Amino acid sequence: MIIGFIGDIHGRACHALAILLIWQSMREKVFDLVVQVGDLGVMPLPQSGEIPYDRFSQWDPAVYDL
Repeated sequence: MIIGFIGDIHGRACHALAILLIWQSMREKVFDLVVQVGDLGVMPLPQSGEIPYDRFSQWDPAVYDL
């Protein structure tokens, strides 16, 4: 049984899924189970007024993938 763990994706769901698919392709093995650990959530939207987070979305818009 192959169990994968992935964590602290901070909203970057598409990146996390891509990493899992690439790993499986490179190893020619398939995960039986993937466990998400750590932070899953997304940063607040810039419109929410929490200005410090806006710099993250400008640097990496993928934080809103989730």
